[in-house]
Amino acid sequence: KDGKDFYTTGTTEGIPTFLPNEDIMTITDSCQNSFHLREYFCTAQGMEITSYYCDDEGKFCMDGRCVNEDEIPNCYERDGGINYIEPSEASIYVSGTMSSFLDDCIGGTMLQEYSCPTTIDLVNQVPQLEVYDCTEGGANSYCRTGRCYYHD
Repeated sequence: KDGKDFYTTGTTEGIPTFLPNEDIMTITDSCQNSFHLREYFCTAQGMEITSYYCDDEGKFCMDGRCVNEDEIPNCYERDGGINYIEPSEASIYVSGTMSSFLDDCIGGTMLQEYSCPTTIDLVNQVPQLEVYDCTEGGANSYCRTGRCYYHD
């Protein structure tokens, strides 16, 4: 583990003080959004978590660490592409401005899935959007909290 280092993605193993009655867990630093870092580290009491706002330094959160502007691709997606079972966001970075688009549900079965296309629409500054019917994965499937849940 990298300790409390906001510029390196680290993995921490221990008993989390913030989750009572849990056994040893392994957790990797993560971004809550494009600016907010969740940093995990160990103390004598066990595993701790702290929030750090990368934008306080003019940086962005990407892959569980704070990064400089020149490290950010024009489009970045947290779940690695089109992924119907992982809620995520796609972020477009153009001319010093970051715009984020969260996967979301329309009604009970339709998923709005944002991803980074091969060619980015820099004029409109939007990622690729696909509307996917979760019932394609099974008749009783549904959409909730930006992801599909599949049931036969």
